[in-house]
Amino acid sequence: ITTFIDFSDQIPEKPLVAGAVKRIQEAKDAVIDYGLHQGLYRMHEKIPQELDDLKAFGISVIKLFMTYKEFGCFLDPDYWQKLFPVCGKKEIMITIHAEDDEFITAINKNYPERNLLPEMHPILRPAEAESRAIHQAGKAALFHNIPIYIVHLSSEAGLNVIRKLRNKGVRIFVETTPHYL
Repeated sequence: ITTFIDFSDQIPEKPLVAGAVKRIQEAKDAVIDYGLHQGLYRMHEKIPQELDDLKAFGISVIKLFMTYKEFGCFLDPDYWQKLFPVCGKKEIMITIHAEDDEFITAINKNYPERNLLPEMHPILRPAEAESRAIHQAGKAALFHNIPIYIVHLSSEAGLNVIRKLRNKGVRIFVETTPHYL
């Protein structure tokens, strides 16, 4: 491995660039090349200017999570109506961790214990959660006429939705990870 793309977190009450600066400081001893994408978890009125500052800093990709409310990463898709056109205009790529949070939350109510075995992952986070989220993100991208990038696709169901969205004209890019193959 010679290059790694990480993401920096959005720090509460700080501009987006602050998260990138913090992550760069944490990586000061890196011995490989790396790049950053910026996580965006909260919307506020200064985000358009902060995106300009982030892009001037050298980061032109943001990462959205459609799940992980409990970790503070979830950005409610209601905010996409404001965010997507801004990113399109500024030529900032939106990457998305696509899992339907409501669907996952409903499933997890049946498993209140917190120390579940890894074998439970397909039950707790099924392919349908991914395919539903990809469909929702793709519809929003088509409506706003912007490209989106789905990170670490994990299922055939998700890939089938991507193919259907592409046939409808959605500019949707996708990657997976070795452990999903």
